[in-house]
Amino acid sequence: MTDILSSFSKKEIKEFGLFVESPYYNTSEATTKLYYEIIKFYPGFSSRNFEKEYLFNRVYPGAILKEDLLRKLLSNLIKLTNEFMKQESVKKMNDQELLVLKEYSKRGLAGMFEKKADEILKMANLRTGISAQKFDLISKTELVRSEFYAGINQTEKYLSSYQNHTENLLVFYMTDLLYAAMQIKINSGYHKKTEPSSLLGFIQSLNLSLVPDQFQNEHQRQLVDVYIRIYKLYFDQVNDDNFFYLFSRLQIFKKKFDKPLVKVVLTGLEYYCISKYERIKDRVVLGSLADVYRFELSEDLFERSHDDYMFVTNFRNYLIVFLAVNIEYAEELLEKHICQINPDIREALVHFAKMMIYFKKKEFKQSLFHINKIDLIYFAFKYDVKAFQVKLHFELGNYEQVLSQIDTFKHYIRDEDKLERYTLEIKEFLDCSLRLTKAVSGGNIEELELLRNYVTKGSFVYESNWLLEKLNDFLKPH
Repeated sequence: MTDILSSFSKKEIKEFGLFVESPYYNTSEATTKLYYEIIKFYPGFSSRNFEKEYLFNRVYPGAILKEDLLRKLLSNLIKLTNEFMKQESVKKMNDQELLVLKEYSKRGLAGMFEKKADEILKMANLRTGISAQKFDLISKTELVRSEFYAGINQTEKYLSSYQNHTENLLVFYMTDLLYAAMQIKINSGYHKKTEPSSLLGFIQSLNLSLVPDQFQNEHQRQLVDVYIRIYKLYFDQVNDDNFFYLFSRLQIFKKKFDKPLVKVVLTGLEYYCISKYERIKDRVVLGSLADVYRFELSEDLFERSHDDYMFVTNFRNYLIVFLAVNIEYAEELLEKHICQINPDIREALVHFAKMMIYFKKKEFKQSLFHINKIDLIYFAFKYDVKAFQVKLHFELGNYEQVLSQIDTFKHYIRDEDKLERYTLEIKEFLDCSLRLTKAVSGGNIEELELLRNYVTKGSFVYESNWLLEKLNDFLKPH
Protein backbone atom coordinates (compact mmCIF):
# COMPACT_ATOMS: atom_id res chain seq x y z
CA MET A 1 0.00 0.00 0.00
CA THR A 2 2.69 2.49 1.00
CA ASP A 3 4.72 1.61 -2.11
CA ILE A 4 1.79 2.73 -4.27
CA LEU A 5 1.23 5.97 -2.33
CA SER A 6 4.96 6.76 -2.35
CA SER A 7 4.84 6.68 -6.15
CA PHE A 8 2.12 9.38 -6.19
CA SER A 9 3.11 13.02 -6.65
CA LYS A 10 1.83 15.62 -4.18
CA LYS A 11 -0.80 16.63 -6.72
CA GLU A 12 -1.91 13.00 -7.13
CA ILE A 13 -2.08 12.54 -3.36
CA LYS A 14 -4.47 15.49 -3.15
CA GLU A 15 -6.56 14.25 -6.08
CA PHE A 16 -6.65 10.71 -4.68
CA GLY A 17 -7.98 12.12 -1.39
CA LEU A 18 -10.92 13.65 -3.27
CA PHE A 19 -11.36 10.34 -5.09
CA VAL A 20 -11.52 8.43 -1.78
CA GLU A 21 -14.06 10.92 -0.43
CA SER A 22 -16.37 10.43 -3.42
CA PRO A 23 -19.40 8.28 -2.46
CA TYR A 24 -19.52 7.08 -6.09
CA TYR A 25 -16.27 5.14 -5.55
CA ASN A 26 -16.17 4.66 -1.77
CA THR A 27 -19.01 4.38 0.75
CA SER A 28 -16.81 3.42 3.72
CA GLU A 29 -16.20 6.37 6.06
CA ALA A 30 -13.64 4.28 7.97
CA THR A 31 -11.61 3.73 4.78
CA THR A 32 -11.56 7.49 4.19
CA LYS A 33 -10.42 8.11 7.77
CA LEU A 34 -7.68 5.50 7.44
CA TYR A 35 -6.42 7.10 4.23
CA TYR A 36 -6.07 10.51 5.82
CA GLU A 37 -4.23 9.00 8.80
CA ILE A 38 -1.83 7.07 6.53
CA ILE A 39 -1.14 10.05 4.31
CA LYS A 40 0.16 12.06 7.28
CA PHE A 41 3.30 9.92 6.98
CA TYR A 42 3.74 10.53 3.21
CA PRO A 43 6.19 10.21 1.43
CA GLY A 44 8.58 8.21 3.62
CA PHE A 45 6.11 6.31 5.86
CA SER A 46 9.03 5.78 8.24
CA SER A 47 7.88 7.33 11.54
CA ARG A 48 7.81 5.19 14.70
CA ASN A 49 4.09 6.01 15.00
CA PHE A 50 3.39 4.42 11.63
CA GLU A 51 2.16 1.08 12.96
CA LYS A 52 -1.10 -0.82 12.80
CA GLU A 53 -2.14 -0.24 16.44
CA TYR A 54 -1.75 3.53 16.07
CA LEU A 55 -3.64 3.67 12.76
CA PHE A 56 -6.50 1.49 13.99
CA ASN A 57 -6.89 3.59 17.13
CA ARG A 58 -7.06 6.78 15.05
CA VAL A 59 -9.91 5.32 12.98
CA TYR A 60 -11.68 3.66 15.93
CA PRO A 61 -10.69 5.64 19.05
CA GLY A 62 -10.45 3.48 22.19
CA ALA A 63 -11.14 0.22 20.34
CA ILE A 64 -8.94 -2.90 20.59
CA LEU A 65 -7.04 -3.68 17.39
CA LYS A 66 -8.93 -6.01 15.04
CA GLU A 67 -6.44 -7.08 12.42
CA ASP A 68 -9.07 -8.57 10.10
CA LEU A 69 -10.94 -5.26 10.00
CA LEU A 70 -7.75 -3.27 9.42
CA ARG A 71 -6.78 -5.62 6.58
CA LYS A 72 -10.22 -5.12 5.02
CA LEU A 73 -9.83 -1.31 5.15
CA LEU A 74 -6.35 -1.54 3.63
CA SER A 75 -7.73 -3.84 0.94
CA ASN A 76 -10.38 -1.21 0.19
CA LEU A 77 -7.68 1.43 -0.18
CA ILE A 78 -5.64 -0.73 -2.55
CA LYS A 79 -8.71 -1.29 -4.71
CA LEU A 80 -9.33 2.46 -4.72
CA THR A 81 -5.75 3.20 -5.78
CA ASN A 82 -6.14 0.75 -8.67
CA GLU A 83 -9.40 2.39 -9.75
CA PHE A 84 -7.85 5.86 -9.38
CA MET A 85 -4.91 4.92 -11.60
CA LYS A 86 -7.33 3.52 -14.20
CA GLN A 87 -9.26 6.79 -14.18
CA GLU A 88 -6.05 8.81 -14.50
CA SER A 89 -5.03 6.71 -17.50
CA VAL A 90 -8.44 7.17 -19.11
CA LYS A 91 -8.13 10.96 -18.75
CA LYS A 92 -4.96 10.85 -20.82
CA MET A 93 -6.30 8.60 -23.58
CA ASN A 94 -7.77 10.33 -26.60
CA ASP A 95 -9.07 6.93 -27.71
CA GLN A 96 -11.81 7.28 -25.13
CA GLU A 97 -13.22 10.16 -27.17
CA LEU A 98 -13.13 7.96 -30.25
CA LEU A 99 -15.16 5.30 -28.44
CA VAL A 100 -17.87 7.88 -27.83
CA LEU A 101 -17.69 8.90 -31.49
CA LYS A 102 -18.15 5.26 -32.56
CA GLU A 103 -21.17 4.92 -30.26
CA TYR A 104 -22.81 7.97 -31.87
CA SER A 105 -22.13 6.39 -35.26
CA LYS A 106 -23.69 3.04 -34.26
CA ARG A 107 -26.79 4.76 -32.90
CA GLY A 108 -27.22 6.91 -36.02
CA LEU A 109 -26.93 10.17 -34.04
CA ALA A 110 -25.68 12.21 -37.00
CA GLY A 111 -25.79 15.64 -35.34
CA MET A 112 -23.98 14.51 -32.21
CA PHE A 113 -21.55 12.48 -34.32
CA GLU A 114 -20.52 15.52 -36.38
CA LYS A 115 -20.18 17.68 -33.28
CA LYS A 116 -18.02 15.12 -31.45
CA ALA A 117 -15.83 14.56 -34.55
CA ASP A 118 -15.26 18.33 -34.78
CA GLU A 119 -14.36 18.42 -31.06
CA ILE A 120 -11.77 15.65 -31.47
CA LEU A 121 -10.21 17.27 -34.53
CA LYS A 122 -10.06 20.54 -32.59
CA MET A 123 -8.08 18.70 -29.90
CA ALA A 124 -5.65 17.72 -32.67
CA ASN A 125 -5.28 21.30 -33.93
CA LEU A 126 -1.77 21.48 -35.39
CA ARG A 127 -1.61 25.24 -34.89
CA THR A 128 -1.28 24.67 -31.13
CA GLY A 129 1.63 22.30 -31.59
CA ILE A 130 2.66 19.65 -34.09
CA SER A 131 3.14 16.08 -32.87
CA ALA A 132 3.02 12.53 -34.22
CA GLN A 133 0.25 11.72 -31.72
CA LYS A 134 -1.99 14.39 -33.23
CA PHE A 135 -1.62 12.89 -36.68
CA ASP A 136 -2.50 9.51 -35.15
CA LEU A 137 -5.65 10.99 -33.61
CA ILE A 138 -6.61 12.72 -36.86
CA SER A 139 -6.10 9.45 -38.76
CA LYS A 140 -8.30 7.45 -36.39
CA THR A 141 -11.01 10.12 -36.36
CA GLU A 142 -11.09 10.31 -40.14
CA LEU A 143 -11.35 6.51 -40.34
CA VAL A 144 -14.45 6.54 -38.09
CA ARG A 145 -15.89 9.38 -40.16
CA SER A 146 -15.28 7.51 -43.41
CA GLU A 147 -17.09 4.43 -42.05
CA PHE A 148 -19.98 6.61 -40.89
CA TYR A 149 -20.30 8.36 -44.27
CA ALA A 150 -20.07 5.03 -46.13
CA GLY A 151 -22.96 3.75 -44.03
CA ILE A 152 -25.23 6.66 -45.00
CA ASN A 153 -24.13 6.64 -48.68
CA GLN A 154 -22.35 10.02 -48.66
CA THR A 155 -19.70 8.89 -51.12
CA GLU A 156 -17.87 12.20 -51.55
CA LYS A 157 -17.44 12.67 -47.79
CA TYR A 158 -16.44 9.02 -47.41
CA LEU A 159 -13.67 9.33 -50.03
CA SER A 160 -12.38 12.61 -48.56
CA SER A 161 -12.26 11.25 -44.99
CA TYR A 162 -10.61 8.01 -46.06
CA GLN A 163 -7.95 9.94 -48.02
CA ASN A 164 -7.25 12.06 -44.93
CA HIS A 165 -7.07 8.91 -42.82
CA THR A 166 -4.42 7.25 -45.02
CA GLU A 167 -2.23 10.37 -45.34
CA ASN A 168 -2.19 11.05 -41.61
CA LEU A 169 -1.73 7.35 -40.86
CA LEU A 170 1.37 7.34 -43.05
CA VAL A 171 2.80 10.37 -41.22
CA PHE A 172 2.25 8.72 -37.85
CA TYR A 173 3.71 5.35 -38.83
CA MET A 174 6.68 6.92 -40.59
CA THR A 175 7.60 8.94 -37.50
CA ASP A 176 6.85 6.01 -35.20
CA LEU A 177 9.15 3.70 -37.17
CA LEU A 178 11.95 6.26 -37.15
CA TYR A 179 11.55 6.74 -33.41
CA ALA A 180 11.66 2.97 -32.86
CA ALA A 181 14.87 2.82 -34.91
CA MET A 182 16.42 5.45 -32.62
CA GLN A 183 15.49 3.37 -29.57
CA ILE A 184 17.09 0.29 -31.14
CA LYS A 185 20.28 2.31 -31.64
CA ILE A 186 20.26 3.51 -28.03
CA ASN A 187 19.57 -0.01 -26.72
CA SER A 188 22.43 -1.44 -28.78
CA GLY A 189 24.80 0.62 -26.65
CA TYR A 190 23.95 -1.56 -23.65
CA HIS A 191 24.63 -4.84 -25.43
CA LYS A 192 27.57 -5.60 -27.67
CA LYS A 193 25.78 -8.52 -29.32
CA THR A 194 22.53 -7.47 -30.96
CA GLU A 195 20.47 -9.36 -33.53
CA PRO A 196 20.05 -7.80 -37.00
CA SER A 197 16.92 -5.65 -37.07
CA SER A 198 14.44 -5.99 -39.93
CA LEU A 199 13.13 -2.54 -39.00
CA LEU A 200 16.55 -0.94 -39.48
CA GLY A 201 17.01 -2.84 -42.71
CA PHE A 202 13.65 -1.58 -43.98
CA ILE A 203 14.38 2.06 -43.14
CA GLN A 204 17.87 1.87 -44.63
CA SER A 205 16.34 0.58 -47.87
CA LEU A 206 14.37 3.83 -48.24
CA ASN A 207 15.61 6.97 -49.93
CA LEU A 208 14.76 9.16 -46.95
CA SER A 209 15.62 12.40 -48.73
CA LEU A 210 12.60 11.88 -51.01
CA VAL A 211 10.08 10.97 -48.28
CA PRO A 212 9.02 14.46 -47.04
CA ASP A 213 8.10 15.55 -50.58
CA GLN A 214 5.46 12.80 -50.75
CA PHE A 215 3.23 14.83 -48.42
CA GLN A 216 1.20 17.78 -49.66
CA ASN A 217 0.43 19.19 -46.21
CA GLU A 218 3.14 21.52 -44.86
CA HIS A 219 2.76 20.30 -41.26
CA GLN A 220 3.15 16.70 -42.39
CA ARG A 221 6.29 17.52 -44.37
CA GLN A 222 7.79 19.45 -41.43
CA LEU A 223 7.23 16.65 -38.95
CA VAL A 224 8.56 13.88 -41.20
CA ASP A 225 11.59 15.99 -42.16
CA VAL A 226 12.46 16.64 -38.51
CA TYR A 227 12.15 12.96 -37.59
CA ILE A 228 14.38 11.98 -40.50
CA ARG A 229 17.00 14.50 -39.39
CA ILE A 230 16.83 13.22 -35.80
CA TYR A 231 17.16 9.66 -37.10
CA LYS A 232 20.32 10.69 -38.98
CA LEU A 233 21.83 12.03 -35.73
CA TYR A 234 21.90 8.40 -34.59
CA PHE A 235 22.90 6.71 -37.83
CA ASP A 236 24.94 9.26 -39.80
CA GLN A 237 27.47 10.85 -37.47
CA VAL A 238 29.99 11.80 -40.12
CA ASN A 239 27.94 14.76 -41.33
CA ASP A 240 27.33 17.61 -38.84
CA ASP A 241 24.69 19.32 -41.00
CA ASN A 242 21.69 17.74 -39.28
CA PHE A 243 23.02 18.62 -35.83
CA PHE A 244 23.48 22.30 -36.70
CA TYR A 245 20.19 22.45 -38.61
CA LEU A 246 18.20 21.09 -35.67
CA PHE A 247 20.09 23.02 -32.99
CA SER A 248 19.76 26.35 -34.83
CA ARG A 249 15.98 25.88 -35.04
CA LEU A 250 15.29 24.89 -31.43
CA GLN A 251 13.53 28.18 -30.67
CA ILE A 252 11.33 27.72 -33.77
CA PHE A 253 10.58 24.12 -32.81
CA LYS A 254 9.60 25.23 -29.31
CA LYS A 255 6.87 27.39 -30.83
CA LYS A 256 5.72 24.95 -33.55
CA PHE A 257 6.03 21.51 -31.92
CA ASP A 258 4.65 20.12 -28.69
CA LYS A 259 7.01 19.70 -25.72
CA PRO A 260 7.55 15.90 -26.04
CA LEU A 261 8.72 16.32 -29.63
CA VAL A 262 11.17 19.09 -28.67
CA LYS A 263 12.52 16.69 -26.03
CA VAL A 264 13.00 14.03 -28.73
CA VAL A 265 15.04 16.57 -30.71
CA LEU A 266 17.14 17.42 -27.64
CA THR A 267 17.75 13.74 -26.86
CA GLY A 268 18.99 13.22 -30.42
CA LEU A 269 21.32 16.24 -30.20
CA GLU A 270 22.66 14.98 -26.87
CA TYR A 271 23.21 11.47 -28.23
CA TYR A 272 25.04 12.87 -31.26
CA CYS A 273 27.43 14.94 -29.12
CA ILE A 274 28.19 12.17 -26.62
CA SER A 275 28.79 9.58 -29.36
CA LYS A 276 31.02 11.94 -31.31
CA TYR A 277 33.05 12.89 -28.24
CA GLU A 278 33.60 9.24 -27.34
CA ARG A 279 34.81 8.66 -30.87
CA ILE A 280 37.13 11.64 -31.45
CA LYS A 281 37.70 13.11 -27.92
CA ASP A 282 37.36 16.67 -29.28
CA ARG A 283 36.51 19.11 -26.47
CA VAL A 284 34.76 21.38 -28.99
CA VAL A 285 32.04 18.74 -29.08
CA LEU A 286 31.59 19.17 -25.32
CA GLY A 287 30.94 22.86 -26.01
CA SER A 288 28.10 21.88 -28.34
CA LEU A 289 26.73 19.49 -25.73
CA ALA A 290 26.89 22.24 -23.10
CA ASP A 291 24.86 24.48 -25.44
CA VAL A 292 22.21 21.75 -25.77
CA TYR A 293 22.09 21.33 -21.98
CA ARG A 294 21.83 25.07 -21.37
CA PHE A 295 18.87 25.28 -23.76
CA GLU A 296 17.21 22.38 -21.93
CA LEU A 297 17.62 24.15 -18.60
CA SER A 298 16.65 27.64 -19.78
CA GLU A 299 13.46 26.34 -21.42
CA ASP A 300 12.57 23.96 -18.57
CA LEU A 301 12.73 20.95 -20.90
CA PHE A 302 14.74 18.58 -18.71
CA GLU A 303 13.21 15.28 -17.61
CA ARG A 304 11.34 15.30 -14.31
CA SER A 305 10.48 12.55 -11.84
CA HIS A 306 6.89 11.69 -10.95
CA ASP A 307 7.07 14.17 -8.06
CA ASP A 308 8.20 16.95 -10.44
CA TYR A 309 11.87 17.12 -9.45
CA MET A 310 14.92 17.06 -11.72
CA PHE A 311 16.61 13.67 -11.86
CA VAL A 312 19.90 13.74 -9.94
CA THR A 313 21.61 11.86 -12.79
CA ASN A 314 20.68 14.72 -15.13
CA PHE A 315 22.10 17.25 -12.65
CA ARG A 316 25.35 15.27 -12.51
CA ASN A 317 25.62 15.10 -16.31
CA TYR A 318 25.05 18.84 -16.64
CA LEU A 319 27.62 19.53 -13.92
CA ILE A 320 30.36 17.37 -15.45
CA VAL A 321 29.95 18.82 -18.95
CA PHE A 322 29.73 22.43 -17.71
CA LEU A 323 32.91 22.01 -15.64
CA ALA A 324 34.71 20.73 -18.73
CA VAL A 325 33.58 23.75 -20.79
CA ASN A 326 33.06 26.76 -18.53
CA ILE A 327 33.11 26.75 -14.73
CA GLU A 328 30.63 29.65 -14.68
CA TYR A 329 28.01 27.37 -16.27
CA ALA A 330 28.49 24.90 -13.40
CA GLU A 331 28.16 27.65 -10.78
CA GLU A 332 25.01 28.90 -12.51
CA LEU A 333 23.60 25.36 -12.49
CA LEU A 334 24.14 25.10 -8.75
CA GLU A 335 22.74 28.55 -8.04
CA LYS A 336 19.63 28.41 -10.26
CA HIS A 337 18.67 24.75 -10.45
CA ILE A 338 19.53 23.07 -7.13
CA CYS A 339 16.04 24.13 -5.99
CA GLN A 340 14.62 21.70 -8.58
CA ILE A 341 16.24 18.72 -6.84
CA ASN A 342 14.26 16.68 -4.31
CA PRO A 343 14.88 18.19 -0.83
CA ASP A 344 15.79 14.73 0.53
CA ILE A 345 18.97 14.67 -1.58
CA ARG A 346 19.49 18.41 -2.12
CA GLU A 347 22.02 19.06 0.66
CA ALA A 348 24.24 16.14 -0.35
CA LEU A 349 24.11 17.26 -3.98
CA VAL A 350 25.14 20.81 -3.01
CA HIS A 351 28.27 19.41 -1.33
CA PHE A 352 28.86 17.14 -4.33
CA ALA A 353 28.68 20.08 -6.75
CA LYS A 354 30.88 22.29 -4.58
CA MET A 355 33.38 19.45 -4.25
CA MET A 356 33.70 19.34 -8.04
CA ILE A 357 33.66 23.12 -8.55
CA TYR A 358 36.39 23.78 -5.94
CA PHE A 359 38.44 20.92 -7.38
CA LYS A 360 38.23 22.57 -10.80
CA LYS A 361 39.39 25.84 -9.23
CA LYS A 362 42.28 23.88 -7.63
CA GLU A 363 41.05 24.86 -4.17
CA PHE A 364 41.63 21.34 -2.91
CA LYS A 365 41.16 21.92 0.82
CA GLN A 366 37.76 23.46 0.17
CA SER A 367 36.90 20.55 -2.10
CA LEU A 368 37.98 18.09 0.61
CA PHE A 369 35.80 19.93 3.14
CA HIS A 370 32.71 19.40 1.00
CA ILE A 371 33.49 15.79 0.12
CA ASN A 372 33.65 14.99 3.83
CA LYS A 373 30.13 16.44 4.24
CA ILE A 374 28.56 13.89 1.85
CA ASP A 375 26.79 10.98 3.55
CA LEU A 376 27.64 8.10 1.24
CA ILE A 377 25.06 5.72 2.72
CA TYR A 378 22.17 7.27 0.77
CA PHE A 379 24.14 9.05 -1.97
CA ALA A 380 23.76 7.90 -5.57
CA PHE A 381 27.19 8.86 -6.93
CA LYS A 382 29.44 6.85 -4.64
CA TYR A 383 31.86 6.04 -7.47
CA ASP A 384 32.40 9.71 -8.26
CA VAL A 385 33.00 10.58 -4.62
CA LYS A 386 35.45 7.73 -4.13
CA ALA A 387 37.35 8.74 -7.28
CA PHE A 388 37.58 12.31 -6.02
CA GLN A 389 38.89 11.05 -2.67
CA VAL A 390 41.77 9.46 -4.59
CA LYS A 391 42.39 12.59 -6.67
CA LEU A 392 42.11 15.06 -3.80
CA HIS A 393 44.58 13.26 -1.57
CA PHE A 394 46.97 13.01 -4.50
CA GLU A 395 46.68 16.75 -5.19
CA LEU A 396 47.34 17.46 -1.50
CA GLY A 397 50.38 15.18 -1.50
CA ASN A 398 48.84 12.68 0.93
CA TYR A 399 50.28 9.69 -0.92
CA GLU A 400 49.73 7.15 1.88
CA GLN A 401 46.10 8.21 2.00
CA VAL A 402 45.87 7.83 -1.79
CA LEU A 403 47.04 4.21 -1.54
CA SER A 404 44.50 3.57 1.22
CA GLN A 405 41.66 5.12 -0.81
CA ILE A 406 42.59 3.06 -3.89
CA ASP A 407 42.53 -0.15 -1.85
CA THR A 408 39.15 0.77 -0.30
CA PHE A 409 37.72 1.62 -3.73
CA LYS A 410 38.86 -1.71 -5.20
CA HIS A 411 37.18 -3.65 -2.39
CA TYR A 412 34.02 -1.60 -2.88
CA ILE A 413 33.90 -2.40 -6.62
CA ARG A 414 34.12 -6.12 -5.92
CA ASP A 415 31.04 -5.88 -3.70
CA GLU A 416 28.96 -3.90 -6.23
CA ASP A 417 27.04 -5.06 -9.31
CA LYS A 418 27.79 -2.57 -12.09
CA LEU A 419 27.96 -2.60 -15.89
CA GLU A 420 31.08 -4.50 -16.94
CA ARG A 421 32.39 -1.66 -19.11
CA TYR A 422 31.98 0.89 -16.31
CA THR A 423 33.69 -1.34 -13.74
CA LEU A 424 36.62 -2.07 -16.06
CA GLU A 425 37.16 1.64 -16.71
CA ILE A 426 37.24 2.38 -12.97
CA LYS A 427 39.71 -0.46 -12.42
CA GLU A 428 41.90 1.06 -15.15
CA PHE A 429 41.74 4.43 -13.40
CA LEU A 430 42.66 2.90 -10.04
CA ASP A 431 45.54 0.86 -11.48
CA CYS A 432 46.91 3.93 -13.25
CA SER A 433 46.45 6.08 -10.13
CA LEU A 434 48.40 3.48 -8.13
CA ARG A 435 51.23 3.51 -10.68
CA LEU A 436 51.18 7.32 -10.77
CA THR A 437 51.34 7.66 -6.98
CA LYS A 438 54.19 5.16 -6.59
CA ALA A 439 56.15 6.71 -9.46
CA VAL A 440 55.76 10.27 -8.16
CA SER A 441 56.54 9.40 -4.55
CA GLY A 442 59.57 7.38 -5.72
CA GLY A 443 60.73 9.91 -8.35
CA ASN A 444 60.56 7.28 -11.09
CA ILE A 445 60.54 9.37 -14.30
CA GLU A 446 60.83 6.34 -16.57
CA GLU A 447 57.65 4.82 -15.09
CA LEU A 448 55.85 8.15 -15.56
CA GLU A 449 56.82 8.17 -19.25
CA LEU A 450 55.56 4.60 -19.69
CA LEU A 451 52.34 5.45 -17.88
CA ARG A 452 51.71 8.55 -19.98
CA ASN A 453 52.16 6.52 -23.15
CA TYR A 454 49.72 3.89 -21.81
CA VAL A 455 47.03 6.41 -20.83
CA THR A 456 47.38 8.34 -24.11
CA LYS A 457 46.88 5.20 -26.17
CA GLY A 458 44.31 3.65 -23.81
CA SER A 459 40.63 3.30 -24.61
CA PHE A 460 39.25 3.98 -21.14
CA VAL A 461 37.61 7.35 -20.46
CA TYR A 462 36.95 7.45 -16.72
CA GLU A 463 39.16 10.23 -15.25
CA SER A 464 41.78 9.75 -18.00
CA ASN A 465 41.97 13.53 -18.57
CA TRP A 466 43.00 14.09 -14.96
CA LEU A 467 45.63 11.35 -15.17
CA LEU A 468 47.13 12.89 -18.33
CA GLU A 469 47.12 16.34 -16.75
CA LYS A 470 49.09 15.06 -13.73
CA LEU A 471 51.50 13.06 -15.88
CA ASN A 472 52.20 16.06 -18.12
CA ASP A 473 52.74 18.27 -15.06
CA PHE A 474 55.34 15.94 -13.55
CA LEU A 475 57.07 15.32 -16.89
CA LYS A 476 57.22 19.00 -17.79
CA PRO A 477 60.81 20.26 -18.13
CA HIS A 478 61.76 22.44 -15.15
